[in-house]
Amino acid sequence: MYKDKNSKTRKIINQDEKENKRIKKENDEINIDSLIIDSPVGPLIIKADDKSLCSVLPLVNPTKEQKELIIKNEKNNGSNNINNEILKQFNTEVEQYFKGSLKEFKTPYKKDLGTEFQKKVWNEIKSIPYGTTSSYSDIAAKLGLSKLHSRAIGSCCRKHLLFYLIIPVHRVVSKSGKPSLSCTINNSISGCNKQLILQNIEKNNI
Repeated sequence: MYKDKNSKTRKIINQDEKENKRIKKENDEINIDSLIIDSPVGPLIIKADDKSLCSVLPLVNPTKEQKELIIKNEKNNGSNNINNEILKQFNTEVEQYFKGSLKEFKTPYKKDLGTEFQKKVWNEIKSIPYGTTSSYSDIAAKLGLSKLHSRAIGSCCRKHLLFYLIIPVHRVVSKSGKPSLSCTINNSISGCNKQLILQNIEKNNI
């Protein structure tokens, strides 16, 4: 029975991987704008069309050119001469969030992206109140799933996440309440530190 359930979990993850590749390919093909900004948890690369955000992701190992864009953006007070109103709105909200004055992001984002399983998990994570945390098993239970789906839920939080900060995966912790590596980019110790930074910002501004 365990193997059967584990096989179903692997199938869910495989479906998520295929969907993620499709989305990335689509984002490369359509006409979208991008913006790179710095933040207390490192640089973020934001992509959007004229209606909504397409992705918000940590920028791992930025190139020299990307670092120059970050500096340019800071000198221009976040505008970076971008005409995209969606990018401007989200950039402002990111600044407000890290100052502790914003509890929920209002910038529209593409909610139709992802598999049905991913969307269910992301919606459940988004419902975790500001300044609080929840565990994988809690999320699984609320979705009517067994604890064996924790791995697939973790994959949605880390590997296949499309909207960093907007989908607050930093509020997902292990059952013991400690930061979870599955909710960090590249399963890194620095990722755990970033998760704690975001949690502390929220706890200090409830």
